[in-house]
Amino acid sequence: MAICFTIFALALDFEVSSADASVVDSPEFVSIGLKFSGAAAELSNVKSEDDICIAAFDDYGEEFIFNIAENDIAASRDTYYHIQLEEEFDDASDVLQIIDDMDIEGAYPYFDGKDWYLNIGRFGDEDSANEELDDLEDDGLEYDADVVMADGTDILITYREDAVLGYDSSKDIVIKSLSNLPIWIDGKRYRGGAVFRRMSDGKITVINRVRLEEYLYGVVPNEAYTTWPIESLKAQAVAARNYTVISMGKHKSEGFDLCGTTHCQMYGGYGTERSSTNRAVEETRGKFMTYDGKVVSAFFHSNSGGRTEDSENVWSAELPYIRGVEDEYSVGEPKSSWNAQFTSEQVRSKLSAAGVDIGDIEDMKIGSLSENGRVTELEVIGSYGEKTLQKDAIRKTFGYNVLMSTYFSMSSKPTEAAQKNMSVLSANNKTSLDMSSLKMVSSDRRVSSVKSGEGISVISAYSSQKITPEPQKMEQFTFEGKGWGHGLGMSQWGARKMAELGYGYEDILKHYYTGVEIEE
Repeated sequence: MAICFTIFALALDFEVSSADASVVDSPEFVSIGLKFSGAAAELSNVKSEDDICIAAFDDYGEEFIFNIAENDIAASRDTYYHIQLEEEFDDASDVLQIIDDMDIEGAYPYFDGKDWYLNIGRFGDEDSANEELDDLEDDGLEYDADVVMADGTDILITYREDAVLGYDSSKDIVIKSLSNLPIWIDGKRYRGGAVFRRMSDGKITVINRVRLEEYLYGVVPNEAYTTWPIESLKAQAVAARNYTVISMGKHKSEGFDLCGTTHCQMYGGYGTERSSTNRAVEETRGKFMTYDGKVVSAFFHSNSGGRTEDSENVWSAELPYIRGVEDEYSVGEPKSSWNAQFTSEQVRSKLSAAGVDIGDIEDMKIGSLSENGRVTELEVIGSYGEKTLQKDAIRKTFGYNVLMSTYFSMSSKPTEAAQKNMSVLSANNKTSLDMSSLKMVSSDRRVSSVKSGEGISVISAYSSQKITPEPQKMEQFTFEGKGWGHGLGMSQWGARKMAELGYGYEDILKHYYTGVEIEE
């Protein structure tokens, strides 16, 4: 579990939504993308301890429509030609009765979301399907039939390679246990059911459709240490519930609500559930944080380093409940301090990866700080240009797992050539001077360092000559930082400390989120 905080410290660093939702808009079900986009599947397997069935669903519930009567099936893309009876059926049982009466190998029911049909065979080309249809008609087929090609959204369900069901995946169909037991989807166990959709690339997007509270069973143990005090876990459960409601539909264009990765919330399903975190979910069931009667965006992070931040100093939205607060509970806890070093070449490489080229890196400077002490502008000076990185873009450029927060100070070390760019000629030899440690004495005997680009005068018995050293080029930059994550909202390590000190979950949430209420 040690990596869960590393992961979630990043989870909310990608974007921010300033939208609020009414408490009454809490969904009963959530659709979680398991395999999608580049990771979409050619084939997906579902297993259950009892029969697998299919149900139609909407936002409010599910309606049983067909018992596959097997407990181990595979879903694949239907790219075949089929023989299909022209007759439409109201119920799958009517199709199954005809299949029994006909005794034709390879026949199975097909559902288009409204009506049932009887399909026969899987053919790689239209001619083969027509030849088989001719043979069936010669053998006395009693029904009118046509050769059809599967639509680009069709899914084929097989048991031991035999087709048992076909359906249009653009319709709202869920595959689940007949007794509502957890099922295995591609080897991992989940509550709820499996939804398969064929998107624009034709592959199968694999989705877990699950009730909201049961979804949280699989989230909280992946976002917090399950051995932590129950009040800190309850605070985590409320924050996760808020995040879920606020973020519903984040992946709507891909056919589901949220993904199961750090882009949304880490979700491990039934196999990762623990009694402590399930208890935290149950003891806060239906509870949300609200501000002015609306559900808030409950951002959280690993460790604040001693003070949280205002939302607009990380992203752009100014949220009244995400205000910087003193957080002594995080100080001294794990991940409260860190350091990182970059060479000038590494900085140039980081900028290049972000599409920025300002030549050789000569220096970096902190441009501005927020009132809470975090860096909001970092100036990078190159040989033919400058770039100012702002707010979250600072960490995004250098790497979220390297630059742990923007709560840092920075020092730099000049190149060796820059340190020794002046020589003194004596009677014996020529000696290079280290400009980084060169001092000068004023007429009133004050000693000060010589700065890059600052003129100094060399005085002989007969005259003086002003010399201006070239600006020093820096070759190494050292960051000394506090905390881990964006610093918005709840510090997870701080919440743990508060719970150890006897604070309840509502106290914890109200400390980190300004002006909120806990409502059902």
